[in-house]
Amino acid sequence: MRRAVVALLMLAGLGWAQPAKKFAMVLKVQGTVTNRSVPVLTGELWAPGDSIEMAPGSQVTVLLLNKGERQEISGKGSLEVASEGLKLHGGCAARVLSSTQLKMTLNGENHRQLGGMVLREKTSVVENSPLDQIEIEPGGVKISRPAEAGSPPPLKFSYLSRYENPILKLDLKSVKIPPLAKPTDSLFTAEVKGQKQGNRWVWEAPWPSQGPPARALEVIETATQTRQLYTRIYQSNSQEQSELSDARKQVADWAQQEPATIGPWVYLANLLEEKGELEAALEALKPALTLQPKDEGLVQMHARLLIDLGRYADAAEVLKTAKN
Repeated sequence: MRRAVVALLMLAGLGWAQPAKKFAMVLKVQGTVTNRSVPVLTGELWAPGDSIEMAPGSQVTVLLLNKGERQEISGKGSLEVASEGLKLHGGCAARVLSSTQLKMTLNGENHRQLGGMVLREKTSVVENSPLDQIEIEPGGVKISRPAEAGSPPPLKFSYLSRYENPILKLDLKSVKIPPLAKPTDSLFTAEVKGQKQGNRWVWEAPWPSQGPPARALEVIETATQTRQLYTRIYQSNSQEQSELSDARKQVADWAQQEPATIGPWVYLANLLEEKGELEAALEALKPALTLQPKDEGLVQMHARLLIDLGRYADAAEVLKTAKN
């Protein structure tokens, strides 16, 4: 745990190009297992070309995404990830577990590992965005926050083609956030008037109608020109929404059959994260964290979801708690 939580979240920026499709998802790790000398963690995605080393007594359980098949691999040796399957070498042996039938194409562009750089650039104090709820809807993005006295201020929504990952410093007391977007960076900009709904202020902005897909959303308070939110977004199509609905049902069945395992929740959280359903991914992760609160991979997933939602103070607290 310590090697992960004392590191900062060093997250590579995302461009328009799509990364290679992932072949397998790691559901469980025991002992020392590395991928190109980096420790393998729960929730990690493997792509063709990855090279896995396994120490004596180690074991890893993976879900083959193109088959919906689970394999439990154990023993000292190595394995290569290829498009046609896993190639085992040395003393590694694989055992096929009961199938989940969960087949899904994932890019894994957002499933980032923890890094270890020390930042020297100017950083901001770690704090949460005041906009504490983000809902991704077919027609656009809906954000809200607890209401205050008076009327909600107008906010400027800017949809961006690129998400640059905020980075927590090693001491977890400051964060580096990308600079404010320039007008030329925006795919679509709209000024939105808020509404009071119950005890909350709510703003809704439509998706861009054309151009490349939006990958980030920046929200600025118009009057003060201060950034209220910077978050990663994803606009899924109707087919992806249907696949998500089917996956939820299959995960529910899987969890009922194996209530003491984290696999169903790791899969669902990863899938929802991939499709930009960040709030839902956090909820999906909760049962797994209840079962294994100190698992390094689960802690990392929890922290990066909070980072992407603009909840930097919460992410720092998650890492501090895990460290202690």
